[in-house]
Amino acid sequence: MRKQDSDLIYEVMSRFLEIKQEPHPRQLKHLSNIKHIPDRLFVLLRKNFPNYGKIGLETREFEKPTFRP
Repeated sequence: MRKQDSDLIYEVMSRFLEIKQEPHPRQLKHLSNIKHIPDRLFVLLRKNFPNYGKIGLETREFEKPTFRP
């Protein structure tokens, strides 16, 4: 996920919360299953939509670090 994309997604999700609407469940599920989700977007989803995908897990799962050759 690119930084520009995550900024746009964060703004859209914040706007949904301002107008007290919930995005389509398919969109929330897709967002919750992204491997490299930015922290602020993760916190926003965890706080407001904890019942979708990997967002509701007790601990956040990270991938093992990969090193460039």
